[in-house]
Amino acid sequence: MTQLNRFSCVCCALMLLAPAAFAQRNLIKGGKNVAKALTGVPAKLPAITSRAASALPKTVTATQLKIKFPEEYVQLEIPFPAQSPVTETLAESISKKIEKVSATGVLGGGNSNLSSAFKTPDGELVRKVVLGPEHFSKSNKAGTTMVYLKTQKMSYPLQNPKGAEIIVAKNDKLRYLSDLKAVVKRDDFLVRNAESGTVEIVRSQQAPAWMTEGFEAAYKKENPSHFDFHFAFSPEPVAVRHFTGMKALLEDKAAAELKIELPSHPLTKAPATVYNLLRTCEVVGVGELGPRTMIVRHQNGSFDVHAFDEIPPVLESQIIQATPVVRFISLEVGPNGEISASKEALEIETIETWTKAGFPLLYEAQSQLAKDLHAFYKGIGKKQQFLGQEVIVYELPCRIGYKPVGREGTFLEPNGSKVVIYNGRGGQIIDRSALELYNK
Repeated sequence: MTQLNRFSCVCCALMLLAPAAFAQRNLIKGGKNVAKALTGVPAKLPAITSRAASALPKTVTATQLKIKFPEEYVQLEIPFPAQSPVTETLAESISKKIEKVSATGVLGGGNSNLSSAFKTPDGELVRKVVLGPEHFSKSNKAGTTMVYLKTQKMSYPLQNPKGAEIIVAKNDKLRYLSDLKAVVKRDDFLVRNAESGTVEIVRSQQAPAWMTEGFEAAYKKENPSHFDFHFAFSPEPVAVRHFTGMKALLEDKAAAELKIELPSHPLTKAPATVYNLLRTCEVVGVGELGPRTMIVRHQNGSFDVHAFDEIPPVLESQIIQATPVVRFISLEVGPNGEISASKEALEIETIETWTKAGFPLLYEAQSQLAKDLHAFYKGIGKKQQFLGQEVIVYELPCRIGYKPVGREGTFLEPNGSKVVIYNGRGGQIIDRSALELYNK
């Protein structure tokens, strides 16, 4: 634990003590001395306990509390009245607070290059890795990132509840901001004060309703062809699998899949094995791990756990480089003996043609997908009237992912239930059945 962690934990303890300690100024003074001492080097802690105790009345006895931090102890002795009812619940209350803080691994909600270490009953060391600069091949600046997001129509001026003007930008991918010394995730907000110019991060889960709703309204106004379209899914009941250790989890093929044997981990430079979780699992001593969590198994038997939206870019890049490219040659024989490429082979060829032309396989805005399809097909498609205007109907050439901002994602299949219409400026995804019904 860092000095900041020790100081914050003691502050939490003193906050719990405040009501009972208010009547005893010597106790408060002793508590401040303790907090001050804990911000220094542990080896130089002064003997403040005896000094604080000597200043207290003889009717006061000492209640001793031990706070354990990872890999070190800090012993805190707090004098309290022997008959005080607070004494009975003091240790339990503070211990629960400290346990909660330690479990999170990071105080204050910021990013750090530290990791929260856990041990399973089988003695396995498991680290829930918190991203730091070493996990990125390059860093960014908050100001330049906001300028870039503005060019992508992902930044808009808003007013906060106090009437002050702010600039709100929604981040589009995992980044490390060197000037803020923090990691910003996809869909987190970057907020700049219009007067001071300072930039801060607002996590997507913690963003107030006025910010998320204001951004969405501004985005829709700027992108009129992007209407509120999303797919409805029937949520499946979540069945959590329980395991006593990581080895047992990774050996269960229904819970985890082997992704790749990595010849060189980007940080350790040693071989490692990478797995993906297929479902929600709970490991004793570690806690619950969601689907798509990436688990790295090191040669020394330890494990790194990366949440699906916090995969280190340097690790992801290493996995892509190490993944062999497999090309399939698949042929079909027709009823008259003719030989032709199979549907799968043709789709693979189309994917290669699509990506080589510079088009992505994942979209956030359906209007951009419509524009790219119009460019890909060179404007050649089925023309028809739809909602009072002439549109061009395009089929999807290959499997394409679609995830609008703030929505769940899905895949659009070629010759599936969805088609894309283009109206000369942009377009949208619609049901094939709706298009056919309107065309009758």
